[in-house]
Amino acid sequence: MRIVRHTFTSPLVVTGGLALFTLLLHLVFNGRYGYFIDEYYYIACSDHPALGYVDLPPFSIAVLAVWRALFGDALAALRFLPALAGAVTVYLTGVLARDFGGGRFAQATACLAVIVSPLFLFTRNYYSMNAFDILLWTAAACFLARIIKRPAPKWWIGLGVVLGIGLLNKLSVLWLGAGILAGLVFTEQRKLLLSWWPYLAAAIALVLFLPHVLWQIANGWPTLEFIHHARALKYQGISRLGFLWSLVMEMHPLTVPIWIAGLVTLLAGRLQRYRLIGILYLTAFAILFISGQSKAEYLGGAFPMVLAAGGVALEAFAERRAWALFKPAVIGLLALGGAIIAPFALPVLPVESFIAYSRSLGMQPSSAESKELAELPQHFADQFGFENVAETVARAYHNLAQEDRAQCVIIASHYGFAAAIDFYREKFDAPGAICAHNSYWLWGPGTKRGDVALVVGLPEEEVRRHFGSVTAVDTVRSKYAMPYENNVPLFLCRRPVRTLQEAWPEVKHYE
Repeated sequence: MRIVRHTFTSPLVVTGGLALFTLLLHLVFNGRYGYFIDEYYYIACSDHPALGYVDLPPFSIAVLAVWRALFGDALAALRFLPALAGAVTVYLTGVLARDFGGGRFAQATACLAVIVSPLFLFTRNYYSMNAFDILLWTAAACFLARIIKRPAPKWWIGLGVVLGIGLLNKLSVLWLGAGILAGLVFTEQRKLLLSWWPYLAAAIALVLFLPHVLWQIANGWPTLEFIHHARALKYQGISRLGFLWSLVMEMHPLTVPIWIAGLVTLLAGRLQRYRLIGILYLTAFAILFISGQSKAEYLGGAFPMVLAAGGVALEAFAERRAWALFKPAVIGLLALGGAIIAPFALPVLPVESFIAYSRSLGMQPSSAESKELAELPQHFADQFGFENVAETVARAYHNLAQEDRAQCVIIASHYGFAAAIDFYREKFDAPGAICAHNSYWLWGPGTKRGDVALVVGLPEEEVRRHFGSVTAVDTVRSKYAMPYENNVPLFLCRRPVRTLQEAWPEVKHYE
């Protein structure tokens, strides 16, 4: 009996249970609304295998291509992987807290903080590179803790592989690398630089990343152009103060004392042995804060490591104070606070119920991209309306004369519309779309001249610059979509000023 009781109260059993809860939570609720705008785009990218894309490296797309080949495009299948990545992140957070010396309470606190974070709740709920990014940062922190605790070649090799895959997944892992380097230089771990293992880890990462670098060179460094335009246009309304506020809100206000306590204890407390990880966090934070136009999600991967340390700090505090109610109060408060905020990040409520719930709490919809909003925050609104776009365009296409359908090309204003039209083209028996936005521009205009075109999403004045005849034939209406994606006119265009092939070099839109 003693052995059984020990087994079922083992710290990692608690962590594993919370990870399983995370997986089940998302499997239950991740299909209530529709496909997210970026999911349509990721699917489109997976139909164009490459070593890179304008706005993302190839890893998450390659994984998606294999996953689709095995399990198809159903929403439940598509979203299983981010849910699984999130569950493993929760588990590794508990492992990291244990490696820091934490017991069951430390691990449970850290894992719950990761579970209830609105940023993580949403990231785990749709397919993108972001769920993998957070997982890979957390895995890197686990390898670093093992290197500090008991250095061994296998940990360095593992770290190099994680960093390499991380770079192939999202370029923000460069900040992780910068943080590791700063931690090695400015802490007592600098002695590790005298061995050749850190350099082997770096070499492994660079070799894995090299194919994407070569792709960037071959294509004129499109990602640098994309980043420049995004900073100049898309994120110009983001301030440093707004960045700090979004960290508080998107990580959940109740987790703030935990990650601050974790950072302090890493830098100057009982976990100073792991100061390198604290320096890593500060370096990544400083890079984003100084840039002045960063979203909270860019620092998301750095939080599980400080939350793990925070769980240890709170456990030590509880043991010193010996307050009987402290531990259950912390766990209960995190669980209750997470449940209250969860509907704002996870579609646990039908949309009308969510709108009523949001109003009852006086919460206003928000966007990280300075865009006009209606009744839903952008991350929910961007799960509505895209099938309507494809259906409306297909209806107009089928209303054309047969000879016009043979020549017709469908032009979309941005990758969300284009990818949705592509995704539903078999359902509505219509052609795919061309688009000048991000990787769609690289995929080209196709072979049709543009003598007959259906254009959706572009302003009429812009369309008239390219066509001699422009007629509004329908309107895309989507009740819950972003305002700029509702009441969108659809134009039938003829007599192009230039062929699509001639105009294509000048219409590129990286942003």
